[in-house]
Parts: sequence; structure tokens; C-alpha cells
Amino acid sequence: MFALQQSPAELSLSNYSHRRIWAAPELSSHSLLVLTSRELHLTPLTGDPKPETLAAIDAGGDLDTLLGPLATMITLSTIRRVRLDLLANALVIESVRNGSGTGRLTIAFTTPGAADGCFTKIWRRLGERYRPALAERDLWPLIRAPLALLAMVLLFTALTV
Repeated sequence: MFALQQSPAELSLSNYSHRRIWAAPELSSHSLLVLTSRELHLTPLTGDPKPETLAAIDAGGDLDTLLGPLATMITLSTIRRVRLDLLANALVIESVRNGSGTGRLTIAFTTPGAADGCFTKIWRRLGERYRPALAERDLWPLIRAPLALLAMVLLFTALTV
């Protein structure tokens, strides 16, 4: 049987139109995280969200009305850096606030899989201009001990000559 195949552009547009939701208890720092195609919404930690609220959000309801005035909203275009910390099961998001300053927001999860899943979804929504940065170790702590040993050997050699 033949099936109509969508182009990659159509697939990506259909994936981005759907809202992604993470809720407590999977989310440990906030009650609810909603990722849309252009924004990230977070509600303060007040307990598990109601099933009716989750259903209304998934159905496409107005997030400002459903989440309330205490919700935090970050536009994805203002995000400058997202760091995934798998040891702490957290995401650290740095974004531009009020045009000039930068703000930092930490989102904690209960499992590394949930943190990794959220990071992947945010990274895909940010688009092509964001590239992963490899974690680089600081060189000085690695070479300090061998250099100190070499300096002591040279000093000992100079003193004995």
C-alpha cells in the first residue's frame, strides 16, 4: 500500500505546532512547563496541575488565561544559551531581559531522561543558528602537577651541579 510522504519541511512544521508539556512530579522546580513554537511558559511550584488545565493547554487554549499572572514567559528568540546539567537533572536558560540585561532561569527535573528530552525539544525549536558547544576542560589543572614535578627536578639538578 502506498502512503503520501511529507517533505521534511512539512514534518518540521507539524511537529512545531504542537505544544510540549512537562508537569509536576516529572518537573521538580515548577508545576508546569509548556513549550510552544515561539515561547516557553513556566508556572511556580504550587503542586500538581489539574487534569482539566492540562487538557485545555493541549487543546490549544490561551496560555495567559490558563496559567495565570504568576507564570513566566520566555520568548525563544531571546534565548542566548541553554545548558544541560545531567548531574543535577536541570536546564539553565540564559536569555535577554528587557532589551539589555540577561536573565538566568533554572528548570529542575526528577529524571535525567526528562531533562534531556526537554533540552532536545528546546534545541530543535531554537533552530539552525544554535550549535552545541563541547564542554572544554580547563588545561591548567591538568598540567599543574607535571609542571611542578618538572620544576622540582630541574631545581634539584641545578642544585646538585
